Amino acid sequence: AMPFDGLSQSISILLAPFLFSIAVSFMVVFILSKKMANEIVEPFQDITNTINSTDISKEVLSFHKYNYPELYGITDALTNMSEENKKYLERLEKEKLIYTSNTDELTRCLNRHAYENDMKKLNLSEEWVYISVDLNGLKRANDSYGHMAGDELICAAADCMRDSFHEYGK
Repeated sequence: AMPFDGLSQSISILLAPFLFSIAVSFMVVFILSKKMANEIVEPFQDITNTINSTDISKEVLSFHKYNYPELYGITDALTNMSEENKKYLERLEKEKLIYTSNTDELTRCLNRHAYENDMKKLNLSEEWVYISVDLNGLKRANDSYGHMAGDELICAAADCMRDSFHEYGK
């Protein structure tokens, strides 16, 4: 009999349950970490999916089903941002409508509608100047060279007026 026969037999008897308990511990840690990760990650995936799939300017975001107070701050901030974005887009749309209703599309100069509004607001007791311009030969340019050439002539005249009078008013 060898002196270490009993020791190796004792180690082999103890080693199997020890390795089994390590394997079980790893499985428990893996299961718990996966469950905890899902509990932490799921709300953020939900937020990401909601933001990507909806128009947050029209919807109220709510993630109160999760028991994470930190999410309430995030959703409140996103909701406030969407409200501010909505207000900005509304203001931008209003400015766009005003611009298009008062501006000639071809020349980007103020149009007759803008002129009539300005005339209503005109203070006759103040000094003012009115300039009217006529483009001679426009019909001939349109007939001879086409309407695109006529449009270029109109735009060139508008640019000339804008460059000449922009510092004096509209």
